[in-house]
Amino acid sequence: MSPIVWVVIAVFVVTDVFVLAWVLRKVMPVVALFRGLGPERRTQLITDGQRITGEFLRTNYSGDPAQLPAALAQLRPQLRDLIRSYGIEPDPTTLDLLIELSAASQRVATRSQLREALRQAA
Repeated sequence: MSPIVWVVIAVFVVTDVFVLAWVLRKVMPVVALFRGLGPERRTQLITDGQRITGEFLRTNYSGDPAQLPAALAQLRPQLRDLIRSYGIEPDPTTLDLLIELSAASQRVATRSQLREALRQAA
């Protein structure tokens, strides 16, 4: 085989490794959050988190991006208490990820805007 083919295969393998590492870095906090929960309780926790986030943001967020960090900071204790009610002690990174995913599902902002707002709120 030509050396170019080997180079292409090597680049493909290295790219796959980097993509897999990136995906795992993003997914592991969520997996860690739900460790020990069965599928039904996991689904219920996600549903409750999205419901609480939706209700909270509808009443406490006007849509002004400048208000988003304050709104998310006020939302944080409610979701922390929800997760604790399921018998899990969330770490800050995992809690922020749950807030980001729940708020993104409500389409109040993009995920990058939510990440920036969470950084400002911390």
